[in-house]
Amino acid sequence: MTTLGDQFAAQVRRQPMSVEHRGRTFTVRMSDARAGLVAAYMEIVEGDEVVGYLTEYGNSESGAVPAHLLGYGLPQIFRSLEAALDHIAP
Repeated sequence: MTTLGDQFAAQVRRQPMSVEHRGRTFTVRMSDARAGLVAAYMEIVEGDEVVGYLTEYGNSESGAVPAHLLGYGLPQIFRSLEAALDHIAP
């Protein structure tokens, strides 16, 4: 399990991270995406497509929102990257 939050963000800030999850490959990298009142600090990319975003929430949690809902829906809060990926890219 990969815990989200400050330490994870510091790791991704140094270098984007590739993650295998349920037979798919994602890249997690820093982002400055913003829509409405929601600002993302990381994006989840599959191939060339941004499929979702992570938003800052707490020291050991992050919000997750599918890319098409950024600014329209509230991010759901997750403690692990795997749970966030299940929500973003089922």
